[in-house]
Amino acid sequence: MISIENIPQAGIILVTVHFKGYKDSYANDARRKMRDAIPKIDQEKGLETNLNPLMFSLVRTIADGVTRATGAQWQFSYTNMTSEKFKVLYKEIMSIKNRLGWWKEIEIMIATEVWGVE
Repeated sequence: MISIENIPQAGIILVTVHFKGYKDSYANDARRKMRDAIPKIDQEKGLETNLNPLMFSLVRTIADGVTRATGAQWQFSYTNMTSEKFKVLYKEIMSIKNRLGWWKEIEIMIATEVWGVE
């Protein structure tokens, strides 16, 4: 974990949503909602963090021999991030979760490039 004060200025944000229960449409609905709504926060709030969708994946769980999509994850690249901008983004994503009702839990993680290996 990193402290809010140590948010990298540029990197990748991973937003993972875990669903409440199961419904066939949750995976596609989450893909579209996250892809559209999260970059829109950047625009509407004037954050200028250049959120760009990079990759979508499903979180799958095996229960009783059946594989189900129990969540979804989008990766977004960003630049110009500050702790204050991250707080606004976080608050707005949680607001989406509360409005939808079928998003059970959200994890938001930050990834950044590793350097100095050689």
